[in-house]
Amino acid sequence: MQNYRRGEPIRGESAWRADTFKTPADFTVTIPQPVIAEFEVLMTREPFRTQPFHRIQLEEFNPVALNAFMRDHVRPQVYGGRGFVLLDGLDASRYSLEQLEKFYWLLGQTLGEPLSQSAAGDFLGHVEDRTAPGAKESARGYIGRRVLPLHTDGGDVMGLMCVRTSRSGGTTVMSSVHTIYNELLERSPQLLQPLFRGYRYHRRGEQADGAPIVTPYYVPVFQDVDGMLSSHYVRSSIEVAHRELGQPLEGVDLEALDAFDRAGNSTANRIEFDLRPGQVLLANNYTTLHARTEFEDFEEKERKRLMLRLWLVSSPRWNVPQQMFVYENKSGRPGVDPKPGGSPASADYLHRYASTSAAMAHEQVKRSTERA
Repeated sequence: MQNYRRGEPIRGESAWRADTFKTPADFTVTIPQPVIAEFEVLMTREPFRTQPFHRIQLEEFNPVALNAFMRDHVRPQVYGGRGFVLLDGLDASRYSLEQLEKFYWLLGQTLGEPLSQSAAGDFLGHVEDRTAPGAKESARGYIGRRVLPLHTDGGDVMGLMCVRTSRSGGTTVMSSVHTIYNELLERSPQLLQPLFRGYRYHRRGEQADGAPIVTPYYVPVFQDVDGMLSSHYVRSSIEVAHRELGQPLEGVDLEALDAFDRAGNSTANRIEFDLRPGQVLLANNYTTLHARTEFEDFEEKERKRLMLRLWLVSSPRWNVPQQMFVYENKSGRPGVDPKPGGSPASADYLHRYASTSAAMAHEQVKRSTERA
């Protein structure tokens, strides 16, 4: 676990940089054969074989090999080490999409409880381009193909399982929140105050009925509780919120966000890798940020890029205050509680914030990957 005191740099595995890893093998853990064999036995049994994925509960099936593997080799890194793990060793071509969903759903529950990812109640999000020909992309990046700059998601843990890759692009980019903090502390300590105070966030129409569309409180970019430094960061939602309020970002507020982006996107601080079918990325959503380059997809539906996404609420809970949650969910949990008739945010919210600084952040990620 981190040993953090405000005003001092963070030491340890969580404050990693690009040169911490020689190759992706340095942060990859292979799923052992006993875990895969255990899963294949489960696939043949009732009710695992016939139940939909969302009815499969870890306690009911008690996969001994999977529980031990995740406890010993994954949880320590996600919750207390570098903050993320790339799992390898699953041959996706051997299984149907339904079987992959069930394995992934079961695996995720060893780290926490799945959360809804949109007002529509996506508990297992299909990350795929759903944009109709000639239409604008949704404001929710997981159903588009555009560049996604560095950001955090809505749970304590974020998971991505690769089912199919795109024709080109779609490279994953990651950066350490603690390294960004260390760099700002060293170079621009005066910019930390607005980041600890935070910014208002736009809820893009997915808020609970009766709740305001912009958070009535400031969501901290950096927050410290009990010796832990955590982060929440989605720049597009910050920018559109402040425009909605008639308070466009300027001065030290804008300077702080730009400095945060520069540190995260620095070639010295970020890593890049491509997820392959069967691989699973699991990341602490408070200590790491992730991004994605734009991708070009195949024409055939059965070949189009597909990732499966999980948002998990950790057990035991990661200690963060409620104001780090953008949505005032009735459940009291992070994520986006579903509601009747709910759907992911429309394209209107995406195209309302096209500021110069945000566009620069998008292009910086895109250009840096093209040079790699």
